[in-house]
This record gives sequence, structure tokens and C-alpha cells, in this order.
Amino acid sequence: MDNLSKELAKLMWNVGIFTETVASLGMENIQTKEDFSPVTLADLGAQIMVSHWLNMHFEGEPLIAEESLKSLPKTNRDAFIDKLKGVLESFLGKLSQKEILDYLELNCFSTKKESYWVLDPLDGTKGFIRGNQYAISLGHINKGTIDVGVLACPRLRLTHLSDRKDVQQGCLFFAEKGKGAWVQLCNLSSDPIPIHVSQCKDPSQAKLFRSYESKHTDVEKTNRFCEKMGMKLSIPVDSQVKYGLLACGEGEIILRFTPPDNPNYREKVWDHVGGAIILHEAGGKVTDVFGKAFQYNGEPLLSNSIGVFASNGYLHDIGVNILQEIMGEL
Repeated sequence: MDNLSKELAKLMWNVGIFTETVASLGMENIQTKEDFSPVTLADLGAQIMVSHWLNMHFEGEPLIAEESLKSLPKTNRDAFIDKLKGVLESFLGKLSQKEILDYLELNCFSTKKESYWVLDPLDGTKGFIRGNQYAISLGHINKGTIDVGVLACPRLRLTHLSDRKDVQQGCLFFAEKGKGAWVQLCNLSSDPIPIHVSQCKDPSQAKLFRSYESKHTDVEKTNRFCEKMGMKLSIPVDSQVKYGLLACGEGEIILRFTPPDNPNYREKVWDHVGGAIILHEAGGKVTDVFGKAFQYNGEPLLSNSIGVFASNGYLHDIGVNILQEIMGEL
């Protein structure tokens, strides 16, 4: 790991400690955004922590992130901000209300610059709320290519990568373009472990990770895909944790169609950047369901892509052929 990777790892590990602290204290304070999706103190606090760090180390580089001032509740806003200040104090010191607002305003939404950061401060908020998996995802894009990605998974326990039987939950995935992918278990004092995708080439033996929330995908098409591939094992998992699991060989395929009730839905860049480079550097592949590579152009939506298909690489072509067959049946 170079110095940047070490500093990013330290940042993201601390953000994971923060989000789990919010959960352990029962301080989620769930709000509903304009798009009816949930947001919590943990989402906004995590974004403020990363924005604070980026402002110190990469001042002037744009940030495209999920949360913004619009994520704050319209009613009892000051009380919500006061709670946010209180829970962040042990991590960032005392912050004024203006500082809280300023850090949330660092989200530029879109940029024409070639070099910028992409953040999902809490990917899988519903998983976080129900006590399941979630991830904190940060990636850097330069000239349309992801060159750094970090994925903090505070509740993921990877027992198969350790000789110890008492592996604690919590791990950190990271990757740099052309340098491979690693995972760090439990704490930053352990050595990073190089990771690689599964070498499974038999579709009938492959494991599929699908969206936990059924309304996030098309269940009927997913079932048809599994049937045509001969796959028998399908596991629901929240968030970009799926990318980390694929990257370290715990499964072979991630699949998400556009929802039937929202066929014009397009994936958001922060839902993929951190995890996509980790899977790529571990030997895997990520495209849309037609096999088209994602295009990163400084916008929040992957507007030229439909759905998501990620694999260990070995199964990608056969999977895309089946997906094109399914999509052609429309």
C-alpha cells in the first residue's frame, strides 16, 4: 500500500466506526428524502467526515456524492443538525452549524473536470437500518477511468480469508488501477490480503448475489436468467458489499435489472465506483445487462447503461448472451 491508500484506509475505517457507533447508540434518526428513500444521521455524518478529509487533502477537486443539503429534514432541521453535531464531535471535534452545511455543500452533483471523487456515504441504508449489510464507498475518477477505490464493510465477516476461527466482523477492500485489489480484516494493524475472483467456469455451480430489496430489480427476469444459466444458488445482499464478496471469490455473479415499475431507471455512479474497480483489479468484470461498459463522464447517472451485470470474468460472455436473449424477448 502506498501512502494515499493507507490514508484512505484510515479514513474509511474511522467512518465505519462512526456509522456503527450511530447504530449502537440507536441514533439512526431516520428521515425520508424527496425521492422517498431513507436517510439517517449515519449517512450525513459519514459524508461530512469524508468531505472534511477531502477538503484538507484534495481541496478544489470536485466531489459527486449521494447526500446534500436537500437530504436534511425540512421540519425540525435545527434539532437534527444539533444531533449530527453531537455524534460527530468525538470524530471531528466541535463543528458549527455553518460548517455542517458547508461540508454538505461540497457535493457538486456534476462536474466537467477530468479528476474528481465519487462517494456513497452509506450504500444500503435500508440494510443499515434493519441490522444487515451496508458499505461506505469512495472512488476517484481521472479521465473517465476509476483509478482508486475503497469499500468499507463494517458488518462483513470474511472467515475464509483467515486461519483464525474468531474473525471479527468488519473489513476494508481497496484497489488501485493496475496494482491489484486487497482486503484488510478487522482492524488496520493486520496485513492487507491480496484477493482474486473465483475461478468457477461452470454456470450451474455459480452463486448469484442479487438485490435484497425485490423492488430494486426485476424478479421475473432474474429467475429466468438463473434458469437459463442452470444456477441454483441466489443470495440477497444489500449494497456494494456484493462487489467485495465477488472480488474475494465468495460468489460469481451480480445482477440487477431495471425495476418493472420504473423501466427508465438508470444506475447512479456512487452505487458502483468504489466497488467496480475492486472487482476489476481482482480479475472480474462489470457492465450493464447488454455487456456495455459503464461510462464515467462527471454526471450522477450512468445514463448510457441499463441495469448491472458483474461477474468473475470467466462467466461474463455466456451471461451477457443469455441476458441479451432475455432482453430481446421484450
